[in-house]
Amino acid sequence: MITPSGGVYDALQLVSITSATSGAIIRYTTDGTAVNTSSTEYQGPIAVGTGTIRAKAFLAADGWIDSAERQEIFALSGNDEDTVIYIHTNILGSVIGETDQDGKLIRAIEYKPFGKRKEQ
Repeated sequence: MITPSGGVYDALQLVSITSATSGAIIRYTTDGTAVNTSSTEYQGPIAVGTGTIRAKAFLAADGWIDSAERQEIFALSGNDEDTVIYIHTNILGSVIGETDQDGKLIRAIEYKPFGKRKEQ
């Protein structure tokens, strides 16, 4: 479980990730890429501004199945309370862009093959 839920916030959010299964190793990404066994291991709350948190619980016990991946999308509203940021995702749920309420592109995100994010 990722808390708080994604959305548009006025300030950075401290995001917590939990698993109902005792002994699970939680791994996550903050750039919208898929989670795998090499992803960062969750150790405690993560400060998130604008971005996508994806997380998954991995289980080492024989016969146990790893969890499904969870995702939440966060955005900062900026200093202007009337500012709206729209998050655009591709078919896999990865963030590919952000636009304002007028449709103006704020940020575009591109990915290399296998989900690695291209540096801007």
